[in-house]
Amino acid sequence: MKPFIFALALVILATCAHAQTNYCDPVLCRTKGPHIACNGLTTLAADCGPGGIEKPLDAPQQALVLDLHNRLRSKVASGQQNYSSSAFYPSAARMATLRWDNELAAIAAANARRCQYGHDKCRNTPQYSNAGQNIANLAFQNTNYVDSDVIRDFINDWYSEYAVANPTLMASYPKGYTGPAIGHFTQIVSDRCTAVGCAMVRYVDGDGWTNQNLVCNYAITQITSQPIYVAGSACSQCATGCNPKYPGLCNPEEKIFPKAKIKWRQRTLKKPHHSQCFVQVKHIPLNEMKITWPCLSHSSLADASRINGKNAFPWHHKTRQSEKKRMNPQHYTRSAPSRNVLSSQLAPGIAPTHNLYDLVGCLGGRIRA
Repeated sequence: MKPFIFALALVILATCAHAQTNYCDPVLCRTKGPHIACNGLTTLAADCGPGGIEKPLDAPQQALVLDLHNRLRSKVASGQQNYSSSAFYPSAARMATLRWDNELAAIAAANARRCQYGHDKCRNTPQYSNAGQNIANLAFQNTNYVDSDVIRDFINDWYSEYAVANPTLMASYPKGYTGPAIGHFTQIVSDRCTAVGCAMVRYVDGDGWTNQNLVCNYAITQITSQPIYVAGSACSQCATGCNPKYPGLCNPEEKIFPKAKIKWRQRTLKKPHHSQCFVQVKHIPLNEMKITWPCLSHSSLADASRINGKNAFPWHHKTRQSEKKRMNPQHYTRSAPSRNVLSSQLAPGIAPTHNLYDLVGCLGGRIRA
């Protein structure tokens, strides 16, 4: 009984965590448009019609989604998937094992409940700041389909795009790609993707066709000019070893963080003669950067701005007077908006991420920004 109670407590905690998230917070979707779960649908939309049915994925269906994804990921990660009659994709050095995420599934449901086939503009969470998405639709008449068969066919259809992709595309997702569709396949085998959550609906459209839509949200999407996965000996870079059930994948315990890789640049600044302030990067999620300014004073910051140009400290010149009064001059931490440091943009068809702030400091020498 105790293990059951503990597991139930974990489920309740996870549910409460995403129930308390403010999906209307613009920080989640900078420049991307409205979040699909901002005042999102909790019941089926009118477009679903009187026969519309929401089909939440039960435990066996969730297990099916995970097993299909991880088996296909394993095939690529272990170097067993060909892309031509005689050539194979390289194996993956550190590809995560996917797990189910209830928050991603709940946000997918907000899309599915519209009964309109299409990607939403933003589905990010505090944990997943570049969430990806695959969608599928089946329209039929005078027949019926078993839900598990529909799920299996959708995922296999997404994966079938492997036949028109190649290792060059996998090594660096191309900007402005205009070739055959490969985005569903690349989403499935992204090595930094750690979680997936899906939702499904069935409804009858205005032409009398029964439609079944599946929406799956992922921990991370494709990032242009970055690899879908890093090639290398299968699971050779997995700190926790290889997954015995899915060869080529890392153990489920592997700590892989679904973040875009940031390319740093260096900049040399002149130091104000009386200032000892500097920038210390504490934590770098994709959509914000927390910076600590020890020994910060308004005069030294202003001097640094005058010496190095006002754009060296963009937010300083935009800070309201009321905010300045609340600053602790000895130890001030804030989440900075972002601007033009992340060199890679999101894939075509996916709204671009907001870039990291061009933050610089007044320590004489090289500052990573």
